[in-house]
Amino acid sequence: MIIAPITHWNHYRGLGSHYVEAMGFLLKAVATPSEFKLGRRDISGPDVYATLSEFEGRAPEKAFFEWHRRLADIHINLAGEESLGWAPSHDGLVLRTAFDESRDFGTYQGPIASTFALPPGYFAVFLPGELHIPGLGTGLVRKWVAKFPVGDGIAADPVGLLR
Repeated sequence: MIIAPITHWNHYRGLGSHYVEAMGFLLKAVATPSEFKLGRRDISGPDVYATLSEFEGRAPEKAFFEWHRRLADIHINLAGEESLGWAPSHDGLVLRTAFDESRDFGTYQGPIASTFALPPGYFAVFLPGELHIPGLGTGLVRKWVAKFPVGDGIAADPVGLLR
Protein backbone atom coordinates (compact mmCIF):
# COMPACT_ATOMS: atom_id res chain seq x y z
CA MET A 1 0.00 0.00 0.00
CA ILE A 2 1.20 3.48 -0.87
CA ILE A 3 -0.24 6.79 0.32
CA ALA A 4 1.46 9.92 -0.99
CA PRO A 5 0.93 13.41 -2.37
CA ILE A 6 0.10 13.18 -6.07
CA THR A 7 3.20 15.27 -6.78
CA HIS A 8 5.29 12.29 -5.59
CA TRP A 9 3.81 9.83 -8.09
CA ASN A 10 7.15 9.62 -9.90
CA HIS A 11 8.82 8.05 -6.84
CA TYR A 12 6.94 4.82 -7.57
CA ARG A 13 7.83 4.29 -11.25
CA GLY A 14 9.29 0.94 -10.20
CA LEU A 15 5.72 -0.40 -10.14
CA GLY A 16 6.10 -0.69 -13.91
CA SER A 17 5.19 0.87 -17.21
CA HIS A 18 1.46 0.28 -16.73
CA TYR A 19 1.57 2.31 -13.51
CA VAL A 20 3.29 5.14 -15.42
CA GLU A 21 0.60 5.00 -18.15
CA ALA A 22 -2.22 5.02 -15.61
CA MET A 23 -0.73 7.90 -13.63
CA GLY A 24 -0.10 9.87 -16.82
CA PHE A 25 -3.79 9.64 -17.64
CA LEU A 26 -4.85 10.45 -14.06
CA LEU A 27 -2.61 13.53 -13.86
CA LYS A 28 -4.23 14.92 -17.02
CA ALA A 29 -7.71 14.02 -15.73
CA VAL A 30 -7.11 15.71 -12.37
CA ALA A 31 -5.80 18.84 -14.12
CA THR A 32 -8.84 19.08 -16.43
CA PRO A 33 -11.79 17.68 -14.42
CA SER A 34 -14.52 19.34 -16.50
CA GLU A 35 -13.45 17.34 -19.59
CA PHE A 36 -14.58 14.02 -18.10
CA LYS A 37 -17.99 12.50 -17.48
CA LEU A 38 -18.61 9.66 -15.06
CA GLY A 39 -17.63 6.21 -16.29
CA ARG A 40 -14.76 4.06 -17.50
CA ARG A 41 -11.90 5.15 -19.79
CA ASP A 42 -9.58 2.62 -21.37
CA ILE A 43 -5.99 3.81 -21.14
CA SER A 44 -3.91 0.99 -22.62
CA GLY A 45 -5.33 -2.40 -23.51
CA PRO A 46 -7.99 -4.18 -21.46
CA ASP A 47 -6.07 -4.13 -18.16
CA VAL A 48 -5.10 -0.46 -17.85
CA TYR A 49 -8.15 1.71 -17.35
CA ALA A 50 -9.67 4.33 -15.05
CA THR A 51 -13.18 4.94 -13.78
CA LEU A 52 -14.57 8.28 -12.62
CA SER A 53 -17.35 7.82 -10.07
CA GLU A 54 -19.52 9.75 -7.64
CA PHE A 55 -21.13 8.14 -4.61
CA GLU A 56 -22.30 8.73 -1.08
CA GLY A 57 -19.69 7.73 1.48
CA ARG A 58 -20.40 4.56 3.48
CA ALA A 59 -20.36 3.95 7.23
CA PRO A 60 -17.76 1.37 8.34
CA GLU A 61 -20.45 -1.07 9.47
CA LYS A 62 -21.88 -1.12 5.93
CA ALA A 63 -18.53 -1.52 4.23
CA PHE A 64 -16.53 -4.59 3.19
CA PHE A 65 -12.99 -5.39 2.14
CA GLU A 66 -12.18 -5.96 -1.51
CA TRP A 67 -9.10 -7.49 -3.09
CA HIS A 68 -7.72 -8.33 -6.52
CA ARG A 69 -5.39 -11.00 -7.91
CA ARG A 70 -4.13 -9.42 -11.15
CA LEU A 71 -4.58 -5.67 -11.00
CA ALA A 72 -3.45 -2.93 -8.62
CA ASP A 73 -5.66 0.08 -7.81
CA ILE A 74 -4.80 3.78 -7.80
CA HIS A 75 -7.33 5.90 -5.87
CA ILE A 76 -7.48 9.69 -6.29
CA ASN A 77 -10.16 11.67 -4.48
CA LEU A 78 -11.27 14.77 -6.36
CA ALA A 79 -13.96 16.09 -4.01
CA GLY A 80 -15.58 15.15 -0.74
CA GLU A 81 -14.27 13.50 2.38
CA GLU A 82 -13.22 9.91 1.82
CA SER A 83 -11.35 7.50 4.06
CA LEU A 84 -10.08 4.08 3.09
CA GLY A 85 -9.84 1.04 5.32
CA TRP A 86 -7.11 -1.56 5.37
CA ALA A 87 -6.31 -4.91 7.00
CA PRO A 88 -2.86 -6.51 7.25
CA SER A 89 -4.21 -10.02 6.64
CA HIS A 90 -7.41 -11.97 6.08
CA ASP A 91 -7.10 -13.62 9.52
CA GLY A 92 -10.27 -12.95 11.49
CA LEU A 93 -12.20 -11.91 8.38
CA VAL A 94 -15.10 -13.83 6.87
CA LEU A 95 -15.35 -14.55 3.16
CA ARG A 96 -18.24 -12.44 1.83
CA THR A 97 -18.20 -13.36 -1.86
CA ALA A 98 -16.17 -15.92 -3.75
CA PHE A 99 -13.46 -14.49 -5.95
CA ASP A 100 -14.73 -13.63 -9.44
CA GLU A 101 -11.85 -14.17 -11.91
CA SER A 102 -13.60 -12.31 -14.74
CA ARG A 103 -13.92 -9.16 -12.60
CA ASP A 104 -10.66 -9.70 -10.64
CA PHE A 105 -12.68 -9.05 -7.48
CA GLY A 106 -13.37 -10.76 -4.17
CA THR A 107 -14.69 -9.56 -0.82
CA TYR A 108 -14.28 -10.20 2.89
CA GLN A 109 -16.23 -8.89 5.90
CA GLY A 110 -14.77 -8.07 9.29
CA PRO A 111 -13.11 -5.54 11.55
CA ILE A 112 -11.15 -2.72 9.98
CA ALA A 113 -7.57 -2.66 11.28
CA SER A 114 -6.89 0.92 10.24
CA THR A 115 -8.38 3.80 8.25
CA PHE A 116 -6.78 6.82 6.67
CA ALA A 117 -8.15 9.95 5.02
CA LEU A 118 -7.54 10.39 1.31
CA PRO A 119 -7.85 14.12 0.75
CA PRO A 120 -7.76 15.74 -2.67
CA GLY A 121 -4.15 16.08 -3.82
CA TYR A 122 -3.14 12.61 -2.55
CA PHE A 123 -3.26 9.14 -4.04
CA ALA A 124 -3.31 5.60 -2.69
CA VAL A 125 -2.12 2.41 -4.40
CA PHE A 126 -3.22 -1.08 -3.37
CA LEU A 127 -1.32 -4.00 -4.86
CA PRO A 128 -2.95 -7.33 -5.74
CA GLY A 129 -3.75 -9.23 -2.57
CA GLU A 130 -3.97 -6.14 -0.35
CA LEU A 131 -7.30 -5.94 1.47
CA HIS A 132 -8.85 -2.48 1.29
CA ILE A 133 -12.17 -0.71 1.82
CA PRO A 134 -12.77 2.31 -0.41
CA GLY A 135 -15.54 4.85 0.02
CA LEU A 136 -15.73 5.34 3.77
CA GLY A 137 -17.20 8.66 4.82
CA THR A 138 -20.28 10.83 4.70
CA GLY A 139 -21.49 13.01 1.91
CA LEU A 140 -20.77 12.99 -1.78
CA VAL A 141 -17.36 11.78 -3.00
CA ARG A 142 -16.03 12.18 -6.56
CA LYS A 143 -12.96 10.13 -7.41
CA TRP A 144 -10.88 8.31 -9.99
CA VAL A 145 -9.82 4.70 -9.57
CA ALA A 146 -7.34 3.33 -12.11
CA LYS A 147 -6.41 -0.34 -12.55
CA PHE A 148 -3.10 -1.67 -13.84
CA PRO A 149 -1.08 -4.91 -13.76
CA VAL A 150 2.04 -4.61 -11.61
CA GLY A 151 5.52 -5.01 -13.02
CA ASP A 152 7.55 -8.18 -12.78
CA GLY A 153 9.33 -8.63 -9.47
CA ILE A 154 6.75 -6.73 -7.41
CA ALA A 155 5.82 -8.63 -4.25
CA ALA A 156 2.09 -8.43 -4.81
CA ASP A 157 0.72 -10.81 -2.15
CA PRO A 158 1.48 -9.35 1.26
CA VAL A 159 -1.41 -11.07 3.05
CA GLY A 160 -1.25 -14.51 1.43
CA LEU A 161 -4.51 -14.34 -0.51
CA LEU A 162 -2.93 -15.44 -3.79
CA ARG A 163 -1.48 -18.73 -2.52
